[in-house]
Amino acid sequence: MRAVNAYGMGASIRDINGHTGRSFGAVRLSLLKAGVRLRGRGGARNGARPPVA
Repeated sequence: MRAVNAYGMGASIRDINGHTGRSFGAVRLSLLKAGVRLRGRGGARNGARPPVA
């Protein structure tokens, strides 16, 4: 499933929703049915966080 692969590579549900034309809820439900563990709000974190001053 392309949505599962895209989500696994860091795409958000809204990104997938925009490219497929499916609703946010439909994309989310399909990911859940596929056994994908959804990320928390705020999305994927790529790289280290900047140091706090």
